[in-house]
Amino acid sequence: MDVIKAPTKIEQPIYRAKFKYTPAPGTKGISGFDDTEIQKRLIENIMEVGEPERWNLKELCKRKEIKLPVGMEMLLDEFDFWLIQSAFSFMPAHDSQFKWGRIVAKIEPLSERMKYPITYDAYPRDIYEERKEKHRISIGLSLKFAEIIEPKAEYVQEIEFIRLEP
Repeated sequence: MDVIKAPTKIEQPIYRAKFKYTPAPGTKGISGFDDTEIQKRLIENIMEVGEPERWNLKELCKRKEIKLPVGMEMLLDEFDFWLIQSAFSFMPAHDSQFKWGRIVAKIEPLSERMKYPITYDAYPRDIYEERKEKHRISIGLSLKFAEIIEPKAEYVQEIEFIRLEP
């Protein structure tokens, strides 16, 4: 049985990199920061790449009894279609944030008769929909020392964050 789940954690990354700053020729710093300060801020930002998983789309659809679009069905005799899923993780350093990231992948053909593989990106290319969410965390403490005295204490913290949705 084929179960395709989006990974939520990269268990064993095949690649892990700390960011490096390579200044463009003739430039000194960005936005008021010198090259040394930029490199210092980037060094603890980390990117991880997980092991890609792949499934032959023709075989997968046959097992799951899914009908492919007619245009793709016509190409199955000539081409192999693969579903490839890769996990990437961007981990910002303290007091850092990522505004955007770009992933470039090199895909090699599986057969000699095909010079360049043809690819289709099934994931949304641009994610602009932002949704603000608030979560409330509270810790309460109630002690009873006597029938009359009942001190209560409560700590409440509200966390607001933005979640991106495709």
